[in-house]
Amino acid sequence: MANIRKRGNSYQITVSNGRRADGSQIIETATFSPEPGMTPKQIEKALEQFKVDFEREVKSGQNVKGQRMTLQQLAELFLSDSKPTRTDEDMLSVTTYAGYKDILDLRIIPRLGHVKINNITSKTVKEYSKELRKDGSRKDGKSGGLSEATIAKDCAIISSLLSYAVGEGLLPINPLI
Repeated sequence: MANIRKRGNSYQITVSNGRRADGSQIIETATFSPEPGMTPKQIEKALEQFKVDFEREVKSGQNVKGQRMTLQQLAELFLSDSKPTRTDEDMLSVTTYAGYKDILDLRIIPRLGHVKINNITSKTVKEYSKELRKDGSRKDGKSGGLSEATIAKDCAIISSLLSYAVGEGLLPINPLI
């Protein structure tokens, strides 16, 4: 059963999603903000629909955290999980890891870090690519945009991040494949 709490002009919806191994409760929350100009009756109806939809998503096993996670948060999680160690063969090589980290820090996170991962589409990546082709997008001060090979590598890294999110259960599919 979902609980609703009014918080200023918005409402916080809380749903219990079972218990952890230590016995503590798993709580998922979402915020509903009514559109300006809605009547109290319209707000009540929209809030009830939002509550029902949110509770259904939580109970059906959809990962609600993935809907709120930004690309920057995903990149941090990916890099921490992929950090090379001497004992694990499945991790990235040291040079690949360093290259990913540099590209993420230099270009991808500053431009797309704020975008929620469930809002990333092929159109988002096409617009990102278009921006990298523009004059002035290079950090070395040279004129012109980045090379097509560099842009393709950036797009491949974004796709790898989204594939990682699918593997972690944060997204149902990778929209770039």
